[in-house]
Amino acid sequence: MTEDQIKVFIDATIHYFEQITRQSAKIGAPYLSTHEDLEHYDYSGLITIAGKYTGCIYFTAPRPLLKHLLVSMGEDNHTDENLLDMIGEIANTLSGNARIHYGMDFIISVPITMKGRLDNVRPPSDLLPYVIPISWNAYRSSLVICIAND
Repeated sequence: MTEDQIKVFIDATIHYFEQITRQSAKIGAPYLSTHEDLEHYDYSGLITIAGKYTGCIYFTAPRPLLKHLLVSMGEDNHTDENLLDMIGEIANTLSGNARIHYGMDFIISVPITMKGRLDNVRPPSDLLPYVIPISWNAYRSSLVICIAND
């Protein structure tokens, strides 16, 4: 991935947090990771990519961050079901915003949401994932991007 391609996801992330919370997220320096040390927090939302581009994107966040987002939206139901819906919505919104830039050949799946470790999630073995560290309101989360242009 190029710096410009990664910037699309960074901009989408900044825009998401500003729109939902009226507070900016701080973005750390993106870095290449290995499949063995991928970031994960309490909840993750995974989007698979098909078409001209292939791979996956996932957003992973701790429970307190998601609860805080729900509170900022006026939602007081913090069940696992709502937290999973929230993480799926974030993953879908971030990948959907990237789709605007990449075009119709950037086909995104319905989000798959997970609680706990991502032991069964493996990006394509021939790609190294980029991790974008995100800080918002003293919480850490990550957006992981593993996409190839076929």
